[in-house]
Amino acid sequence: SGGEAGQIFYSRAKAAEASTVGWSAPQELPAPALAADWPQLGVDASGRLTVAYVVPINEERGVYVVQTQDSGETWSPPEQVFDAAGAGWAMVDHLALAVAFDGTLHLAWAKAGMPGTNAAQGIYYTSSIASIGAPDPQAVPTWSQPIRLAETGFDWPQLLWVRGDVHLLYARQGDGTLWHRWIDGRSPSSSTPRENLAAWKPAARVPGWQNMALPVGLGLAGETLYLAGIDRSGAPYYATWEHATAEAPRWSQAETFWLGPEVVGGLGAAAAAAPL
Repeated sequence: SGGEAGQIFYSRAKAAEASTVGWSAPQELPAPALAADWPQLGVDASGRLTVAYVVPINEERGVYVVQTQDSGETWSPPEQVFDAAGAGWAMVDHLALAVAFDGTLHLAWAKAGMPGTNAAQGIYYTSSIASIGAPDPQAVPTWSQPIRLAETGFDWPQLLWVRGDVHLLYARQGDGTLWHRWIDGRSPSSSTPRENLAAWKPAARVPGWQNMALPVGLGLAGETLYLAGIDRSGAPYYATWEHATAEAPRWSQAETFWLGPEVVGGLGAAAAAAPL
């Protein structure tokens, strides 16, 4: 996002050329208003690309989605997932997107106060079915009613989907602690709709993570979640969550080390390569 008026741009490259000049010219994506922000990109098994973003302020404020089935040659018109102005919100911020293998879209975002107040007012979640294989390539998804998964003072949501499970990581502003809620999509009780609060495990603090510079990074390889971050003193942190091998899945104890006082700021993303 950026440009002269806060547009959302898209570019692509073949993997072998991603470290060179192989990127296409930036393409401005459809948006209902200027000053869009927080673009998130995901792909499903059919190859459909989804870009979600927010318009944080003004009359069109809310959460939006656009999609392409031809690698970015053409894009659907922007669909409003959440109308922040209609809901009476002052501002919407910090969007997260996860795309399931079957095309289900998962979105989480933060409710915020007026610009400059730095007052997060909770984290909200919704999901959709993307209608893979539908005759109409521009079929409009059906979205669930947003539910509140974190209270005032929590911000920076991040989402991951792994084989039916949905994981939400987020932070508390004041002390920089990290928190985790998730849906066990493979348990006998997984028939509870994910838009029902009863489907979500209670919020649990990630052990050992506090005073973090935000945002932290979250990545996935196989069924292992990788969490990486830097605390406010500059010390890097690392932890994992292994659903497949743990009888009672939980976060590993935080590992930390020192890189020196020149390391500051948070990690925007963390990546992990799946084994061949």
